[in-house]
Amino acid sequence: MTYSDRLALAVCRGACPTGGPCPVEAICSVCRRDSAAVAHELAAILRERHGSSSTTADFLDGVGCYTPGAGQAVQEESHG
Repeated sequence: MTYSDRLALAVCRGACPTGGPCPVEAICSVCRRDSAAVAHELAAILRERHGSSSTTADFLDGVGCYTPGAGQAVQEESHG
């Protein structure tokens, strides 16, 4: 499961087209959109606090930009 998946499931509260909660294997586009907005807003807050330079903010922007199936390895959780 990617970080983007985990964030989308955390945001899902059943107010989505699936009637929620979304199943892990089929997270809806509404929950993905909402979780991306949260990730980008958190990144903006971190940049404001840290003078526009934050590796954590960059990471959160990456999580918010992730598109399932696009092969963006930055989303994969490492287990090493």
